[in-house]
Amino acid sequence: MLDNFPLNVQTNLEGVIIIRIFLTCLLVFTLVSPSTADKIQYYKGSPTLQDVKKIMKFKVFEPTKLDSDWIVSIKYHPDDETTAKGFTMSFLSKKDNEGIMSLSQKKGNGNKPDYEELEKVTINGEVGYFKKWGTDYDHRGKITGGLLWWEQKGTSFEFWSVKCSKECMITFAESLK
Repeated sequence: MLDNFPLNVQTNLEGVIIIRIFLTCLLVFTLVSPSTADKIQYYKGSPTLQDVKKIMKFKVFEPTKLDSDWIVSIKYHPDDETTAKGFTMSFLSKKDNEGIMSLSQKKGNGNKPDYEELEKVTINGEVGYFKKWGTDYDHRGKITGGLLWWEQKGTSFEFWSVKCSKECMITFAESLK
């Protein structure tokens, strides 16, 4: 029985870590109800995802879950006066319009991001890369998160946040459909 004691402690510790990661991600999505593009609340004057889909020449992905306290602001990346090569969705707090995270989408080109110290991750079965910001603090206004990049079905994604952890960013990225 004593021979198994260290294994049990290690297993319990791993279980606690997994539960903490799950709860952190759940925190972002607890007050979240599944959402589609027609239920997204947009910042005043922002184009909608339906507007974006009409002009983009690549598959546009939409979040299937959003916190009910968030609004979305969309900005185009102009190619010329009549077309856009991509767009960025910024997720803001309804309360104070403070930025939570941003997600850019554009036509994929197969190129890996040119950053040092990239960590390979998997998002919806695709290889992605995560770059941690220089520091890693808690959710109380200090920096956490980083930059997450991947390509999926011909679309290139660049996702960054200083408020969401790597695990929460990946969970949100996997909710894009």
